[in-house]
Amino acid sequence: MTITAVDSRAARNVARGVVVLAAALILTGSVMVGLAWLVGSWT
Repeated sequence: MTITAVDSRAARNVARGVVVLAAALILTGSVMVGLAWLVGSWT
């Protein structure tokens, strides 16, 4: 019973970490694309 509770909590933490990591990667990628587009339009 305790093991399942700990497992579900760990799985939830891992899922949240994966979602946060994916969101950070998407944000960084869009920022990089935006910066590259700005530099490309200026030059």
